[in-house]
Amino acid sequence: KEKPAADAYLVVLRKAFEIIRSVAPDAKVVIGGFAGVPYGYIEGLYRAGGGRYFDVMNVHPYSIPLCPEGRLDVQLDKLRALMAKYGDAEKPIWLSEIGWPTCERKPADNPKTLAWDEQGGVDERVQAEFTVRAVAISLAKGVRRVFPYQFRSAEDNRYSRNSGFGLVH
Repeated sequence: KEKPAADAYLVVLRKAFEIIRSVAPDAKVVIGGFAGVPYGYIEGLYRAGGGRYFDVMNVHPYSIPLCPEGRLDVQLDKLRALMAKYGDAEKPIWLSEIGWPTCERKPADNPKTLAWDEQGGVDERVQAEFTVRAVAISLAKGVRRVFPYQFRSAEDNRYSRNSGFGLVH
């Protein structure tokens, strides 16, 4: 599935910003949560003039199945540097999706799951540790809000990552 070019997204972002501010001048406009931290895409948006049309940067920095150390901290530093390059160093960053699934590894003979589910997830102890450490890293890097992808797991498919992100059953 192709994502829209940054300048095409800017058309939507600008219009949303203008409508929101016309109705609620003090409202904070949060940029649509980007899957991962797509630096090139974000820079394209800035180059097109998008920095003036949002108040909060919002990303989903997954690192499944890797631990957050050495990845999340690097991503946040690089993102903050990119924002600073365009005069947005002081804008808040939110992580509106982050987490590690606890799904089982997909059996080779099960065609009912998605290819990205083949790796499986982590166990619940690791999920808990990674989540706490990710929140600590995020707060230390100045992130203002951190939202787990799911509070409660859907658990409708034990092989699907989307079914196992919840922090509780």
